[in-house]
Amino acid sequence: MELFMFYIEQNRKNLGKIGENIAERFFISRGYSVQLNQRFGSLEIDLIASRSGQVRFIEVKTLSKNINGYPEVNRISKRKIKRLRRAVLKYSLILAINEDIIHVDAMIIFCDFKKKLANIKYYLDIVA
Repeated sequence: MELFMFYIEQNRKNLGKIGENIAERFFISRGYSVQLNQRFGSLEIDLIASRSGQVRFIEVKTLSKNINGYPEVNRISKRKIKRLRRAVLKYSLILAINEDIIHVDAMIIFCDFKKKLANIKYYLDIVA
């Protein structure tokens, strides 16, 4: 897990979209090429980042409140992880991506609109 902070100017009207934009900026600033919101029927991958022969599939969860004592990564339901796994499998089969270079990660973003800051917690390889 890594922790980062971003400055935000938007309001909380479209919290999920704000989080995805922050995640996109995070990866682009680190030299990744990024694709947002890839859909396969009813399945969706929030963000796909690739660099140096690796492909990272990221589930982005954006929150405006932090509930103490509740692990952030647990806010992504088992059902969501199962659907993400299916979407990644479909995507990798369609594009013939070698599974050895695939990583499925989670990014939890806490938006504090009063301070205009976003804290990011990034979890690597949440799906085995």
